Amino acid sequence: MKRQRMRRWLALLVGVLVAVLVTSCDYQTFRLAFADVEYIIVDLNDERVRLDENGEYWDEEARVTSCFITGAAGDLNGDGLLDGAAVLATNTGGTGFFYTVHAILADGDGGFRDVGSVFLGDRIAVTSVEMSGPTIEVSILIRADGEPAVATPTIPVVLLLTLEDGELVATWTE
Repeated sequence: MKRQRMRRWLALLVGVLVAVLVTSCDYQTFRLAFADVEYIIVDLNDERVRLDENGEYWDEEARVTSCFITGAAGDLNGDGLLDGAAVLATNTGGTGFFYTVHAILADGDGGFRDVGSVFLGDRIAVTSVEMSGPTIEVSILIRADGEPAVATPTIPVVLLLTLEDGELVATWTE
């Protein structure tokens, strides 16, 4: 009887956590579900990033800084386990901030792993991240061709990511 009550309590807690994650994307809430994920920043020599309790990473020697921007939760691969998507901004010591979106899958043992990422752009604005079934939808604002990097991004675009055979497939829409 005690074990059944514990399972119900755990199921309720997971349900509340998912509801909070869907409506709130601050790092502390996101971390409750996806603690200790090692993100792989592919465009930076496969830099491995593990965010601290504030959602930040700093490697002084490599001059790499990464931080959590926003995220979402859902069941990306249909296995009934909570998965996620995280947007990180990374700086390598220059003036640019390079945004990537990462797909996070539950490993079945209570942990999570970064299974792929897509580069979103430099000095963009991420407006939302949502998950629905096998799709991650990232809405961003970009600059027009020829605009300087210091111009405020104003053109909305959407990136749709789907997990197909373990690979992230990206489709850009306007």
